[in-house]
Amino acid sequence: FIDRGGFTKKDALIDWLYGTAKMSASEYWDYQLIQNYIYPRATFGEEPWASKLKAAPDELIPMFRREDIHVVVVGGETNGYWRIMGANYQKTVSIDEWR
Repeated sequence: FIDRGGFTKKDALIDWLYGTAKMSASEYWDYQLIQNYIYPRATFGEEPWASKLKAAPDELIPMFRREDIHVVVVGGETNGYWRIMGANYQKTVSIDEWR
């Protein structure tokens, strides 16, 4: 990501992702998982979802909270790899114990 976007720090990439990963409020609230799990929280006034619910239908809103975007670096110079996905924290595992 340094060559492609000049991201020399994880936080710089996270900031870019947060600022770029946006969609219209109408599309965001139309997703079934958002309707099932986020919409109820928004209607009870929980932020930041309550503010997103007040957005105009064509207003671009962030898809994710910044604190929910995490960057994990794997591979090396010959095996660089990246993937963008949705996931929740499960546990931390030391690779030194099985290396």
